[in-house]
Amino acid sequence: MKLEDFISESLSQIARGVGAAQKKANDTGTLISPYINEYFDSAKQNPNFIGEDRNRNLVQIVDFDVAVTVESGTETSGGIRVVAGILGLGSEGKSKKKDNTVSRLKFAISFSLPNEFKK
Repeated sequence: MKLEDFISESLSQIARGVGAAQKKANDTGTLISPYINEYFDSAKQNPNFIGEDRNRNLVQIVDFDVAVTVESGTETSGGIRVVAGILGLGSEGKSKKKDNTVSRLKFAISFSLPNEFKK
């Protein structure tokens, strides 16, 4: 897989994952990747929170560090998939010869929980 394809597909899947998380969290009042109304300055910086959203809920960051495996070989079809909670770029099907490449994908997503959790 070419680097540009890897980047394009990885970012597209992250965006789709954030969108799906936003829909699932909608009825709880939790905001995924919210607009940050106020960023904390260094005087009141809390290592767990980066600011407040429009509802004055604290915004925090979730860091992701994902091992990505690229497999290629004969009689395979490529694609990105999640296996056991890990995003994987790989192939499906039988293969006589396999070449593996492992890369790391790091990214962060902000979210805010409501001050009063809704059920």
